[in-house]
Amino acid sequence: MSRINAVFQLMIALVVFSGGILQAQESPTPEKISQPDYAVLYEAGLKVPMRDGVVLSADLWRPKAEGRFPVILLRTPYSNNSPSEDKVGRFYAARGFVYVAQDCRGRYDSGGHWQPQTAEGNDGYDTVEWCASQPWSSGQVGMRGLSYMGYTQWEAAGAAPPHLVCLFVYGSPSDFFLDICSHMLGTLYLMDSFTWAVMVDSRTNQDISLYDWGNESLSHLPLISLDESFGRNIPHWKQWLSHPVYDDYWSSQGLRDLYRNVVVPAVSVTGWFDDCQMGSLANYAGVVAGGGSALARENQHLIIGYWQHRGPYPGYVEYTSMGDMDFGPEAAPDMWSFELRWFDHWLKGYDNGVDREPKVRLFIMGENRWREENEWPLARTQFTPYYFHSGGGANTLRGDGKLDSVLPTGEQPDSYAYDPADPVLSLRGGKGARGGISADPIDQRPNEERQDVLVYTSGVLTADLEVTGPVKVILYAASSARDTDFCAKLVDVHPDGSAYNVCYPAIGILSARFRNGADKAELIEPGAVYRYEITLPPTGIVFRKGHRIRVEVSSSDFPLYHRNLNTGLDPYTSTEMVVAKQTVYHDAEHPSHVLLPLIPKLKEK
Repeated sequence: MSRINAVFQLMIALVVFSGGILQAQESPTPEKISQPDYAVLYEAGLKVPMRDGVVLSADLWRPKAEGRFPVILLRTPYSNNSPSEDKVGRFYAARGFVYVAQDCRGRYDSGGHWQPQTAEGNDGYDTVEWCASQPWSSGQVGMRGLSYMGYTQWEAAGAAPPHLVCLFVYGSPSDFFLDICSHMLGTLYLMDSFTWAVMVDSRTNQDISLYDWGNESLSHLPLISLDESFGRNIPHWKQWLSHPVYDDYWSSQGLRDLYRNVVVPAVSVTGWFDDCQMGSLANYAGVVAGGGSALARENQHLIIGYWQHRGPYPGYVEYTSMGDMDFGPEAAPDMWSFELRWFDHWLKGYDNGVDREPKVRLFIMGENRWREENEWPLARTQFTPYYFHSGGGANTLRGDGKLDSVLPTGEQPDSYAYDPADPVLSLRGGKGARGGISADPIDQRPNEERQDVLVYTSGVLTADLEVTGPVKVILYAASSARDTDFCAKLVDVHPDGSAYNVCYPAIGILSARFRNGADKAELIEPGAVYRYEITLPPTGIVFRKGHRIRVEVSSSDFPLYHRNLNTGLDPYTSTEMVVAKQTVYHDAEHPSHVLLPLIPKLKEK
């Protein structure tokens, strides 16, 4: 068993979860760890006052015993008394913690007005300090949670409440514009942002399974009234789309300016197919580089697995396969145990060594094994360009597009017509994100048969090649339009010809008007060649011997992302669309390429 798996499995013999019953067994190590020694007392509807007089509601699970105990806080917009939180609450309360789950402002039993992303700093600060002041509290408060509940942790940490001690964060966004949770450099992450907007439209979660999420329904224009076409009027949807440029509205909601205030240790957990992966990595790197204390900077831990957004979050169903891929029996970590050890150390002072373990743990796909590292990105990375080549006919997987490390010289460019009325469609299937868009690695060949998809493929690999880290495509391209999108996708081609995306969201995408930054929109000159730097979600994969590396280039992936209408008009209030002729150059002056983070193979000890 690998060391990383041994770490995660350390307490698998101590904590056995089966049929909703937690049972204690003899520990396999002398390491001190909290035992399920307590009966659990559940209390609902506690009133927590905020500084502006609004009262938020919290449920808690605590040991049924005299004394003061450390507190683990979760702040959620998704209901604080869900079955999953009850399961987690009872787990921690039985082991000598108070578990507090609070409804965010304006959600469920909490007072105030719900406006996503706007009140979590102050409300988080006030709730942490309230927890610390209660008669059952030791004054030591940690936080945990997934997705938006991860965002509420970072917002609270950025407000620096004195009694906040540590965080355990799963799949948290960093910035709702610059990350992929709402926009990606000007291209709206349509499916996920809109389905989430519908789900949290009111005080309680809305049942999004009642809606038709087909391509036709999501084709409504203008996008700013998409909510009305679904029979709703969602204020935050209209606010988001009223700010198509990264302005003060967006910057006031992001975390980037808060890292300098973070003074606590944290674990950031994400996955290669997590749509909040880039935000999680930004949060980790931001505190490592600029956290507000040496304690914080030196005690940031990062775990990247194979999984989607929920991943191994305690309380949910675990899985080790996605789409057509099975990542093997050692893939799923025991996060119950790792969380417990983390909170034992920072909230109870147990010297269990969790602070001295490697700071970075990666699951490397292809090899399907965990590996320990000291930093992210990896210091030994060799960023290596693989250049595009063709005789001008790279359209479809049957074209002449090639990919290798040789600089192009005099080559004919490739071209295609991008029609917003007939976009490249996002592949659906698997477990999928909200609305059915696949978050799995799934065969991309249906899209690679299209004339508006350029395909560049390497020769057959004669040895394993590891690609772990941030991936970029540098594209030299022209368009007949004043604005348009360019997309790039990294693909692992198996010996049988099947072609699987290795990142999720499956593509990197860039709106031409944001080529120089998301804070300003600059239209392009039709026919002029521009350099586009397209950021793909990072990955960790070994392309195996006998496989091939492929890059796809197109201009759409709908409805995962919204369609650029190619007019240069406001993308969210306009309805006019035109067909754009796109030309991709790969010659000595315009060496279009993918920049791969190659990891040299370590010498055997």
